[in-house]
Amino acid sequence: MNEFYELKENLNKIEEKIKISFENKDLLLLSFLHRSFVNENKKVINEHNERLEFLGDVALNLVVSTYLYNKLKSKAEGKLSHIRSKLVDGVSCAKYYKLLALDEYVLMGKGEKEAIRGKTTIFADAFEA
Repeated sequence: MNEFYELKENLNKIEEKIKISFENKDLLLLSFLHRSFVNENKKVINEHNERLEFLGDVALNLVVSTYLYNKLKSKAEGKLSHIRSKLVDGVSCAKYYKLLALDEYVLMGKGEKEAIRGKTTIFADAFEA
């Protein structure tokens, strides 16, 4: 549970790293909480990042779609869709997350920490959140 409080202490550092200031720091904190961590710490935390991931997925697609639409005026819809899908797929999102060095902050359960498989998905989901 100490890692939860450490994460809370690091929120300002994270904001500086990503150059975004959050009015609601609880949303930033929530974005780093994987379901497995919450399941192991139900007495202190009862919410994980999956609902934020749902919202973030839509927002990310909208932002990338708008950018591509405005920048690639000569491209057909099919090509724009293909480019967007490559930019926002799970592998790409996990890569962006690691490039920002945010992967060190994600809190997950003991089993998830030890398993190498699935971490790409966890980081991609956290990026969307």
